[in-house]
Amino acid sequence: MSILTDCHEIWDLDNKLQKKLIHFNACCLHRITGKTHREESSAGKTYDLVAALQSRRLKWLGHICRMAPERLVHTAVMQLVNNGAKSAGSILMNAPSFTDADDLIEQAFDRKQWRAAANNLLLNAQKPENLDPVLTWPVSRQLAAKLAKKLNEAAATAKEIAEFSAPGAKLIYTDGGCDGNGANGVTGASGWGAHISECGDGSTPPKVLDDLFGPIDTDTNSRWYLGARRGTNNTGEIEGIIQAVLWLKADGGHDAAAILFDSEYAAKIAQGIYKPKSNLTLALMVQKLVKEETARRGGGLRFIHVRGHSDDDGNDRADELVQWGKEAGPYCRLPLGGETPEEKEERGSRRREECERRARLEAESATGEAGEAREEGSGVRVYVGDTGLVLFSPSNDGGQDDAQSVTVSLLPQRKTCKQIYVT
Repeated sequence: MSILTDCHEIWDLDNKLQKKLIHFNACCLHRITGKTHREESSAGKTYDLVAALQSRRLKWLGHICRMAPERLVHTAVMQLVNNGAKSAGSILMNAPSFTDADDLIEQAFDRKQWRAAANNLLLNAQKPENLDPVLTWPVSRQLAAKLAKKLNEAAATAKEIAEFSAPGAKLIYTDGGCDGNGANGVTGASGWGAHISECGDGSTPPKVLDDLFGPIDTDTNSRWYLGARRGTNNTGEIEGIIQAVLWLKADGGHDAAAILFDSEYAAKIAQGIYKPKSNLTLALMVQKLVKEETARRGGGLRFIHVRGHSDDDGNDRADELVQWGKEAGPYCRLPLGGETPEEKEERGSRRREECERRARLEAESATGEAGEAREEGSGVRVYVGDTGLVLFSPSNDGGQDDAQSVTVSLLPQRKTCKQIYVT
């Protein structure tokens, strides 16, 4: 299959070629599933090869749109866009509606929305409910089970969170990462993030309480040292969990709390399920803190798995905070020994300033070079650029509510909104 579809991104995927692919796909599948050729060619087919290729082509198009303008492939595709080549079969066939090349590029930089569009195409391709429960080949049964698990995991996570989310319960999304992660000898910046919210009565979204982010500190003399010998994806994930537990400890409440993670390795190390083979100091530290907080917190401490990059807002926010932690700072983090009230207030202030600074950068990116104006008495900042404006409304209670940044583009048919959490 990989040989057949090699370089499919440049195919003219018109109706004639699609019919040939559907026929080839049905010939392969009916031998595996036991269904007839007609069944595997109809709407009830097990796997839609054409839809899968369309999903991959859309992802590739987004990648090209985000390339530097001087790249040859970027130039070539933009010429297709300017020539109005959104015909059936072209690389633009599944692109969202756009007015010109700049509009398409702007949409491509909204990675979450673009990824969701590509994933929707992929969901049309993968239909485990159409699989016969008894397949001809054992390997096919394994692949089908893996596929079904992937598709059902997000729904299962949402159900588990809904069952857990009593009023006052704390939800903390954690994440960590390292650029390169040692592959081919490359180890870049590393960081972790934790996004904290509190469940309401079910009629409103969880209330954002705090955001924590910072680098993996390997200096044993540092106040922020937690036991990591080096920065990796795994040590970042574990430090994110440690910061979550330190926040719960400092909070001092007894409501139920859940740590929502996307690294099963880190979570099982934290719970003592896995025996650590490296970074023993860090592993023992997280196990000690989790055990103590579970015993102290009357409502208990629960771990819930969330698949990474699955368009879960909390997980996406934690992933964004990891990127903040990789940068030069300032950071928002908790030391093992706790912080004084003055340090807590200073940390909240730093975080508000950092979020506002990033809102301004977002404004400049979305609207051109931004100027600034403040509406008197309202506490609302208005950043005005060449093609739009950004309204930034900080929280009014010292940081316990989320603030919002709304970007309004003045380009035809374009309006984007993004929430930035501030405490």
